[in-house]
Amino acid sequence: MTTARGFGLHWPCLGLLLLGCGGRDEGIWANEQHDLMVVLSSPRGKLGSRCNADADCANIDACLVLSCQAERCVSLGPVDCDDSDECTKDTCDRLGCVHEPRTPDLDGDGHRAPLPGIGLGQAGACGDDCDDSRAEALPGGREICDGADNDCNGIIDDDAEYQVSDTPALQLTQGNKSGLGGLTHTGKDFVLSISYNDEHDQNGLVALSPDGNVSYREALALVNNDTFAGPLSWNGAALATAWEDRRDDDYEIYFNRLDADGHKLDPDLRVSNAPDFSLNPSLIYTGNEYVVLWNDRREGHETNHIFGQRIGRDGSLLSTDNVDLTPDRSYAEAPSLALGSSSLGFTYNYQDTSDQGLGRWVAFRTLSLDLASTGPEQVISEQDGTGSAITRNGSNFVITWEVYGSAPGDAIWGTVLDEQGNTLIEPRRITEPVAFARTHDVIPLGDRLLLFWAQLTSDRYQIAFRTLDSNLQPLDDAQILTDGSEDALAPIAAFGTGGSLGFGYIQYVEGTPQVFFDTLSCAP
Repeated sequence: MTTARGFGLHWPCLGLLLLGCGGRDEGIWANEQHDLMVVLSSPRGKLGSRCNADADCANIDACLVLSCQAERCVSLGPVDCDDSDECTKDTCDRLGCVHEPRTPDLDGDGHRAPLPGIGLGQAGACGDDCDDSRAEALPGGREICDGADNDCNGIIDDDAEYQVSDTPALQLTQGNKSGLGGLTHTGKDFVLSISYNDEHDQNGLVALSPDGNVSYREALALVNNDTFAGPLSWNGAALATAWEDRRDDDYEIYFNRLDADGHKLDPDLRVSNAPDFSLNPSLIYTGNEYVVLWNDRREGHETNHIFGQRIGRDGSLLSTDNVDLTPDRSYAEAPSLALGSSSLGFTYNYQDTSDQGLGRWVAFRTLSLDLASTGPEQVISEQDGTGSAITRNGSNFVITWEVYGSAPGDAIWGTVLDEQGNTLIEPRRITEPVAFARTHDVIPLGDRLLLFWAQLTSDRYQIAFRTLDSNLQPLDDAQILTDGSEDALAPIAAFGTGGSLGFGYIQYVEGTPQVFFDTLSCAP
């Protein structure tokens, strides 16, 4: 009678396996049942097959080293796929070893990003792209005036200056009150995250094409409760944003990724888990994953702490627990986050509620990329420092803030620290004293910085702009960028393409805050 090779089972009996097969020797039948169970319980149904030599076991499972022993294919262990290249992730699939690069090339320019925490040119960086979100930035590129470090020398738009463009500002919202959360550029469009009120507070995205027309408007969080716009990030392949959301009765932090046309790539991801409000998200992309920081008050805490969460490039949580980043500090809020060459830096505000009274200060800490360790708290500002922001410029961190006690202070302040937190430039005013100065944003260029801020001019706040050197000394006079009849506040800036630098801001129209957008142009 014909048998199936390797199974030792008689073909006519296969269909009657569970019913028995008449006229069979019971001992043989039991052995064949055992043989089949071994095969069915083995990976890919092949381990345990009958054999006469090792060659009979070859290619049965590409991820196992198989040997023929006692007429059975047995495993000697997994295949060793290590190719001794620290820049590949070595795995095995059904076809054999796979060696995937550990770093991405999201902008498709043929150059990969370095591993997070390892600077360009350092051993083990596994990539040489200085900006994997912009295809026009790559080693050996030709430097042009376009808002990118085209040649990866650490300087954006070498020696260029920025001027007010001739195009009029665009009003992007109207009607009820509006707010501005973030601004980025996808290589095609400027994209702004905005808040607006339509029966309740909602958030969404507005994209602007190079000719100034609206490419799309997309609602972000379609929930029957309040949500507010948050920061935006573009990594060369996808947008990402984090925001405050009250769908769970109390405010929680949510996250999602979107394609360049504003379409969600995933279901909304709840990031925070606290019984009280979670607010003020800050978001960055490290080159391999996202990091979100925010403040919330939860069980065991009477006041706000800063918490953090890592999120994979695919939009999945990389851990189930939020990390308390200020365990020894009460009243910590409003974090701002920046990526260094080997660590993260973040600033936040804290309050002092001692018997001496209520005051606010700006503090700074370093943070490991895996959020496992934080450096000691360093107080950066004098009393009433608030609204802090941190950015990396060259190899250092630049921290800026405003002063707000019973009224706004007279200038924007700044300091420069190295990545270990050592002070390189003592805190100083970086704008000339005026009646009031408040809200600001900083764009790093490597060897200099661009500063946007709001100052009281002719009885109303207007958006001002200037260039600073790496030591925070002014390189030019302040330019007033707005000319509305009501207050303009809260500027946010980002580079576009073709030499454009976009900035969004809030301007009041008949007493109601609305979102506006304008551009500067690059002059080589």
